[in-house]
Amino acid sequence: MDIWLFSNQSEPTISNDITKMPKDGFVWILANTNEMTEAMDKAEQLAKFSVHEQHRQDCANSLHPAAFDTVKDYDLLIIRALAEFDIDSVSQQTNQACFLISKRLLVTIADNHQLFTAIQNKIQISGARMQYSLDDFLYYILKQMIDAFMVLRKTISSQLLMWQKLLLAESGRFNQWQKLLTFKNHLRWLNLLMEEQVVALDEWEEDIAAEITDSMAVRIRDLQDHTNRVLKMASRADREIDALIQLHYTMLSKKTSDIMRVLTVISAIFLPLTLITGFFGMNFNNLPFVETHAGSHLIVLTMLVLALILVGVFRWKKWL
Repeated sequence: MDIWLFSNQSEPTISNDITKMPKDGFVWILANTNEMTEAMDKAEQLAKFSVHEQHRQDCANSLHPAAFDTVKDYDLLIIRALAEFDIDSVSQQTNQACFLISKRLLVTIADNHQLFTAIQNKIQISGARMQYSLDDFLYYILKQMIDAFMVLRKTISSQLLMWQKLLLAESGRFNQWQKLLTFKNHLRWLNLLMEEQVVALDEWEEDIAAEITDSMAVRIRDLQDHTNRVLKMASRADREIDALIQLHYTMLSKKTSDIMRVLTVISAIFLPLTLITGFFGMNFNNLPFVETHAGSHLIVLTMLVLALILVGVFRWKKWL
């Protein structure tokens, strides 16, 4: 567990032995789930409020969806951060980040998330240049978490192009249905995840709308906009995959129709020829042309001419 002091008078510093709130600035407590009880107790000691037991359980639940709740002394905001997104993997991973927000205290409960390590490193490197208010700092963290999902746009777009080429290829059979289904499941997972994030951010904005500054209101709307963009991207990609599948089956249907048309035309050409050969193959005497020397040649010529006429008619009708 790390306790950071952000003061208007000096650069941010770690002060794990702090026992009371500083005169100015704010305190950021960063802990993982195993340190949650210690972090909550420290928050109660510094801010003089009690953390609701249900909120402790929510923060301890690593599978808890994005959510928002508020009580008199603090707000609880839970956001899912992207941990891993592998197109070829069956399951995707996110980490929970639980925020307890009061006027001058921010408690973050998160398990092994690289984002917070990067933020702490930036604080140490930037030093006095990193002068944030609590609202600014919270916005900075949330923006980094949500913008990580924006990176998926390139991955999903490249995958859509690949599936488009495979599904609409004129030659060859498509046999990667399992991978395509996995990709669609990923999109639905991302869609559901971002819907939960949008609801949590909307509830947070509604709760603090009466007391936040215009600057913070703009920043919350920026977070909502980025979250909605990822949501729309996932929804649009899912619809495009459905459209590609429909086009794929339309192309298969057209191929089948073309094949059946050719076979039908061939059958139509040979049908009268079969009738002629069947007629002259009957076991009767006195059939026309049977006794003549040029009969066989005449019949073959008639059949050839008839076949050519039928082919010409079918081409004129654009059936062949």
